[in-house]
Amino acid sequence: MQLLLMRHYWRQFVVIAAAALPLAFFTDSARGLDTDRIRPDDANPFYWQYKGEPVLLLGGSWQDNLFNHPTLLEEHLDLLVSVGGNYARNTMSSRNRDNVFAHEQTEEGLYDLDRFHEPYWDRFENFLRLTHERDIIVQIEVWDPHDFYADREPRGGWSKHPFNPVNNVNYTAEDTGLPTEISYRVAPQPSPHAFFRTVPALNNNERVLAYQTAYVNRMLEHSLPYPHVIYCMNNEIGELTEWGDFWARHIQRRASEAGVSVYTADMRRDHNIRTDDHNHIYDQPELYTFVDISQVTGGRGQRHYDDVIYVRNRIGDHPRPINNVKNYGAAKHGEEESVARMCRFIFAGGASSRFHRPHPIEDAAEHARAMHWGLGLSPRAQTTIRAMRKFDQAFGVFRSAPRNDLLSNRDDNEAYLLAVPGEQYAVYFPDGGAVTLDVSEVVGDMTVRRLDVDTAQWRDEGAASGGGILSVVAPAPADASISDNAHARENLVVNGSFEADPLPDTPGYTSTITGWTVCGVHGHLLNDENGPFYTAALGPIPDGEQVYGSQHAGVLSQKLRRLQDGRPFSFSCRVNCRWENEGMDLEVALGDYVLWSGTVTPQADDFLTIEYEGVFDAAWGDALTFTFENPHGDATLLLDDVQLYSAPGFGKHSIVVLAAQ
Repeated sequence: MQLLLMRHYWRQFVVIAAAALPLAFFTDSARGLDTDRIRPDDANPFYWQYKGEPVLLLGGSWQDNLFNHPTLLEEHLDLLVSVGGNYARNTMSSRNRDNVFAHEQTEEGLYDLDRFHEPYWDRFENFLRLTHERDIIVQIEVWDPHDFYADREPRGGWSKHPFNPVNNVNYTAEDTGLPTEISYRVAPQPSPHAFFRTVPALNNNERVLAYQTAYVNRMLEHSLPYPHVIYCMNNEIGELTEWGDFWARHIQRRASEAGVSVYTADMRRDHNIRTDDHNHIYDQPELYTFVDISQVTGGRGQRHYDDVIYVRNRIGDHPRPINNVKNYGAAKHGEEESVARMCRFIFAGGASSRFHRPHPIEDAAEHARAMHWGLGLSPRAQTTIRAMRKFDQAFGVFRSAPRNDLLSNRDDNEAYLLAVPGEQYAVYFPDGGAVTLDVSEVVGDMTVRRLDVDTAQWRDEGAASGGGILSVVAPAPADASISDNAHARENLVVNGSFEADPLPDTPGYTSTITGWTVCGVHGHLLNDENGPFYTAALGPIPDGEQVYGSQHAGVLSQKLRRLQDGRPFSFSCRVNCRWENEGMDLEVALGDYVLWSGTVTPQADDFLTIEYEGVFDAAWGDALTFTFENPHGDATLLLDDVQLYSAPGFGKHSIVVLAAQ
């Protein structure tokens, strides 16, 4: 109701079109919305808070201008939320297939900048509503320079844009000074492009600026009433800073007139985070009330971290959130580096991190693919987001600070530390290693847990003593053999001994077995020492007191959810066949990869051991399947002690969390 009231008052404001209405125009109810809006955290302004609580922003999506891609949008946002994501980027761009522009066209195909195209704004409103319902924070980029330079993507570029004089009925190149052709792309340095010099501090082109302002005001009519939106003036712009300054002031002024608070930033193009135009942003905390340094993610390893720390130190007297709305990677720099940048940014004290889109993709149904620019919301991105959300929930991120000074025996890019000294310490390893950690402020013992970022799984690692110096060691390399990592082996099979269910009535038929999927309801059974399908002549039951049996052809399977691509694994099981029968064929497969195939015949005194050791390939699939075929006579194949060991927690990326008890 409050949101609807706010929209009502804002629309009144637009209709009245006063230059500066008094704040009293807005009711106390509308003004009360401000307390729950996205804003820097009261206790630690390097982070955000929303609805009065600190919040770490994590995201990934298949497009930057999500509002202009309504197909499967709701499903995509639901997927983001399901893995712990709460952060979306939204450029106001129209350069992809099936996108629409903001202005109407005449019958001749020219745009009329005096008439807005409602489907564009309906899409924007729908996106704002859907993200608000899901508590997804939206970072809007008001101007995307890539739409205004040399042509790119199906609908992108100056030659196609409504603001180009040759494309509209409202002005000409002669009376505005705007070009009709642009052959260059976005660059770190200012260009002569007159579209980005219309503001009073530059060319003061009132004619074009009036249409630019009308466009921004229409955007704000939709977005200002929503409490979950922050504003970045441009996407990686290299033009003169007066352009971004003008729009930041304009948006802040309009918000103030509406009785709400908003937060503004600008994103510069130059990868050198220490240039004058970047410093221009850092040094104006009232105008740029948060910072987005997405272009810093062009740096890798230690340099990437050091650049974020530079910015954090530079704004230390006026702390505010440092965002990263574009984490590059995938084929451009490698998936491992993209995952590392997500983690490093958070460990450098960043307030947000989002995987960049997997460009170029035009088909919404293919959004899960990881391609050139970023991991988007691919399966790898989903797991990483899930892992970092688990870390956020388990560690005092908002009370911590980057403290690499407490680490020693550390090489560049080996380990990174967030700490609440005396209470909690978190060490992130991008690719193995070992460092020493100063925990001298801790009194007593600490619990030690490790989070495998590659699986989003925790594992307890016991306790450690505070009050001194500790050695913190990353897991062994992922290509080590299972036997080498015996201390960390974990059986991924659920109920592999078939002990989880009560014994059925004689002769033991059952249609459900905990942890397993059975094909069909006939012929599956559980026996103990009393049989009747198991008898003592076959030797002792290998594991526990119960054994599984299949009397007919059928399938028994289980999805192994924690298997990881490229990880070593070892499989084993014990099989036998009902005494005095001819046998049954058995195939054991992991996904579509066959681990063992043969005929099982009765073995006196002991079950046959089937074993396999190898490296898991995710392309196989992760279902462990036993297929029983060709039962000879009244054969019953017996199965027990199913094990598949791997070493979760032995990925390249892991976080060790130590907490005082």
